[in-house]
This record gives sequence, structure tokens and C-alpha cells, in this order.
Amino acid sequence: MKKKVILGFEETASKKRYRAGDEYESKDAKRIKELTDLGLLEGAADDGDDGIGKEGTPNKPE
Repeated sequence: MKKKVILGFEETASKKRYRAGDEYESKDAKRIKELTDLGLLEGAADDGDDGIGKEGTPNKPE
């Protein structure tokens, strides 16, 4: 999953720096959500493609 960086930050695990306008890519949907909730990445925190709902429960088809 790729998201645009809107506020610069340094990734804690890799020590890689991201600047506003960069593209952040990760397969870890929870990390993407965490960074989006912190206002560091652009877009909706839960875009539904990780199978986890907003309350942390699995999405179930209706």
C-alpha cells in the first residue's frame, strides 16, 4: 500500500527519513493506519482493503 507523506517524519525501525511529498510504501496496514491517524500520511486511515474495520473487528460482507 502506498500513501503520500504530508508531514515529514523519520521511520523508527529503519531510521529512514520521509519528507512532505514523498511516497511511503508498506505492506503493514496497521502501520499505515497509525501514521495516517497521526496526520503524517494522506488519505483515509481505514480504506477497507486490510480486512479490519474501524473498531478493529473483521469486515464482514453483507
